[in-house]
Amino acid sequence: MNILNAKKGKSTSFIKTYFTRKKNRAARRVHENFVEKYTPDYFKSLLDQNNSVLISPSEIKYNSFVDFGTPIQSFKNFYGKPEYSYNSPDNSDINTLVYKTKIKGVRAKCSLIFYKRKLVLFNYVFTNLSRSEYTKVMQYSSRKFGNRTDSLDYKIVDKNNNHLIIKSLKDEIAFNFYSGGVQQKFVFEKNKHEPDFVLTPNLHIEASS
Repeated sequence: MNILNAKKGKSTSFIKTYFTRKKNRAARRVHENFVEKYTPDYFKSLLDQNNSVLISPSEIKYNSFVDFGTPIQSFKNFYGKPEYSYNSPDNSDINTLVYKTKIKGVRAKCSLIFYKRKLVLFNYVFTNLSRSEYTKVMQYSSRKFGNRTDSLDYKIVDKNNNHLIIKSLKDEIAFNFYSGGVQQKFVFEKNKHEPDFVLTPNLHIEASS
């Protein structure tokens, strides 16, 4: 009887491990697809568009604790292990972290791009939003950054030249943030290694726990 129970336990453990690994592989692939979509090239394509400019009433940054220029390790220490991390094969100076988050209670996925280990680009991507969720997110961003809710054909700029570009598609909306304190062109060039960029003093805020 004990032998039968032992065999049953091993079989159950094997099945559980199999499906756990399968689930983890599927989740990893979802994150890989996300990173492959929201690359520096994606950010550059939006930045190159000749949109009109709106001035943001507040600073454009990750939050009150984390600003552009925050080191990647400080970010990890503050927010914990990411859902996924990726090192660019095209430019070894570029690292990407993926986190899940919520904005005003609405779920989003966040991609953060670090150049020379410092935060320079990030976005919030919302998918499959209900009408009420879409309205909530747009009204929140309008109050915070001054974007209009009737049109998205523009870029928002703050006093530090940080940018926000909102991109709305059929099944998703992405809020894309750009640091104005770095030499952005180096981030967008493949196999390009430049000396450490210089951040203006008010752009570098160390994250703390």
